[in-house]
Amino acid sequence: MRLSQSAPVFLESGLYYTERGGKDGKDKASLTYLEIPILIKYGIQLSNDVALLPYVGPYFSYGIAGKTKIKDLNINESSYDYFKHGDMGFKFGCGVEYNNLYAEAGYQIGVTNIAKDNPGDLDSRGSAFFVNIGVNF
Repeated sequence: MRLSQSAPVFLESGLYYTERGGKDGKDKASLTYLEIPILIKYGIQLSNDVALLPYVGPYFSYGIAGKTKIKDLNINESSYDYFKHGDMGFKFGCGVEYNNLYAEAGYQIGVTNIAKDNPGDLDSRGSAFFVNIGVNF
C-alpha cells in the first residue's frame, strides 16, 4: 500500500510460514512460526523496469510446531516444552524488482527471549539471514 502520493513510500505486510532452528553441539531445536511483518519500504526507480526497495520494520510471530532433540538425555520432544510460542523482532533488508519478478535479502533480529522457565543464564533470541524470491501480481 502506498503511504504517500509525493514520495515512493510503501507499507507491506502479510502472513508468512517460517522455519527457524539452532544447534548447540549435538543438541538441535527446530521451530516453525506464522509470522506477520509490518514493513516500511522506499522505492528507488533505477530504470523503467528495475526498482530497488530497501525496508525496515517489526515482525510478530507465533510458534505452531517444532522439535527439540537432546542427544545425551535421549530426548525428542516438542520445542515448545522449552521455548515460548510468541516472538517479535525487527527486519531490515533490500529487495529488487524487475517487471513482475522480485528478489530480496535481509536480516531479522529477535528482541524477545523465547526460552521458557529461564533459570537466569539462558538467553535465547532468534536472528536470521533470509532470501526471498517471488512474482508480483
